Amino acid sequence: MSIRKSTLLIIVASVLMALASVSRAQSQLEMQRAKNAETMIFAGRCTEAVAQLRPLYDRYPNDERIVTALKNAYVCTKDYDSALVILERRLGASQPFQKSGIQLEIAGIYLRQGKLDEGRKQIDVAIDLTPNDAQIYESAADIFMTNGYYADAVKFLQESRVKLNQPRQFARKLAQLYEVMRNYGEAVREYFVMVQIDTTQNIYVTGRVANLIKLDALEEYDTGLEKALSDIVKSNPGHKDAQRFYGDYLVAQDEYDKALDRFRIVDSLENGLGKNLLYFARVARDNGAYEMVDKACAQIAALPKTPLLVQSQFILAESKFERGDFQSAAALYREIITLAPNDRDVSEALYSLGVVTFQGLRDPLGAVGTFEEVTRKYPRLPLAAASKMLIGDCHLALGDAILADSIYALVNTNQLPQRNQEELLFKRAELQFFIGNFEAAREAYGKMMNAFPKSVFVNDCLRRIMLISEYAGMEEATLRIFATALFARFRFEFPQALVELAKLKDRSGAILPELAWLSSGEVYQVLNQDAQALAEYDSLIARYPASFYAPIAFERKGDLYADRQHNCELARSMYQQVLLNHPNSLNVEDVRKKLQRTERTLCAQPAKTKS
Repeated sequence: MSIRKSTLLIIVASVLMALASVSRAQSQLEMQRAKNAETMIFAGRCTEAVAQLRPLYDRYPNDERIVTALKNAYVCTKDYDSALVILERRLGASQPFQKSGIQLEIAGIYLRQGKLDEGRKQIDVAIDLTPNDAQIYESAADIFMTNGYYADAVKFLQESRVKLNQPRQFARKLAQLYEVMRNYGEAVREYFVMVQIDTTQNIYVTGRVANLIKLDALEEYDTGLEKALSDIVKSNPGHKDAQRFYGDYLVAQDEYDKALDRFRIVDSLENGLGKNLLYFARVARDNGAYEMVDKACAQIAALPKTPLLVQSQFILAESKFERGDFQSAAALYREIITLAPNDRDVSEALYSLGVVTFQGLRDPLGAVGTFEEVTRKYPRLPLAAASKMLIGDCHLALGDAILADSIYALVNTNQLPQRNQEELLFKRAELQFFIGNFEAAREAYGKMMNAFPKSVFVNDCLRRIMLISEYAGMEEATLRIFATALFARFRFEFPQALVELAKLKDRSGAILPELAWLSSGEVYQVLNQDAQALAEYDSLIARYPASFYAPIAFERKGDLYADRQHNCELARSMYQQVLLNHPNSLNVEDVRKKLQRTERTLCAQPAKTKS
């Protein structure tokens, strides 16, 4: 080949490469314009999107992304005729397997225009293309649904069931449609069909039914849920899911006796070993239905085979502790220690017995021996480190702060969950405060906040640091009175705590008099002297309405009304006082959660006849 020809070929190749490079650059630029247009549609700038996309469509009429974007832009501008033109052209150029989907898009345009008959006709055309494909029927139902024709979607799927001779087909889609339409009765019927034909859907269906039960409680009209669940049970008396769903509904209606009967049936249908009775006992405990916990646990204990006896005894003991029956709780934990089949359960029972002995029976010396048994016998189990920390608490309650701090220092924090690590740091700071080492306490509170800035103890640390700063120097003697009162309270020496707090109520100062009223109320609340506790909180609120501690007094009053007196209206009122009048207080989020819990449990309406 001559040099001249070789040079010519090189030049041609270079030109072609340059042209290809320019073409790629233009293509990339145009694709970027298409992406920008999609963003415009999302932002509602649809007319601009049309202007951007139309030239691209003319150049690339078969590019699916550009075609879809332009069609969406036309729909967004309500230029439905142009959108139909795009789809009709796309339909003509499409492969057979694509045609049914495009046909449904055309149907959607007609439905969006309110042309229901034409939309149905187009859906029929799409179905005829693949009449045996179940997915096309569900996609057609989606077209009805996304355009607001929920009842038509339901009717279509029901008719399709008949057409296909598949009476259980489309159960999930129908259940979802009924749920959107707030027809919870029909929804639960379809969900039950799902669980009958596919047991792997049990977890999903159980969750959806639980949600329906919650939603039903919020509706003022009869959603048909109770009747549907009742009908399902009558038609399927031997189906454990039918009985369990109805049992969950009865629990939500606070009909615990009837619910217990249901769960006993469920248990007999499953294996008769008490699993469902245990579930009921746990739910009853969490909802404060303690008498029903007693009944369920008694039934578990009476079963011929009781592999869940230990677990039920734990639940029963916890419910006894929560209702203040500490002697019974301690006796149950001692019984578990003799029954438990493994070290983990024994260590948990010992630990819980120590907590009851210390915090419930207020016997720190007795609790020390129990916690030491955990650390001695089960040093490698998770509760060993937590027991070590509580041994420190017990010695602090016995008045030996030096020994307590040395024990805290020996706790292996790597074995503690984060929540307990935070608690340990806070305890060590509190110890320094109790004995009057205020500068050491301030440093320890700061250390805790730096280590765990999102801890639940951060607000308590802030309050203590503010207090120490306010009473530095010559005022430390006054602060020492308050620290002595708190230390006395920690040692369960409540009369002494009240005497020390009384010394502060009429003193001058910005914080301690307020805190004295608040702390006195808390002491009386621990002593179950409700009237006196409320009087102390009211005195704080009346004397210092703008106080940093006034919202805490409202919260404490709400707790008393909710947990002890079970008075929905008064508890709600106290919590709302904080949210409405003290929106910037540090306890706002805690109060918000307590209000939600109160509304959900204490203030929940009893079963009512819906019209």
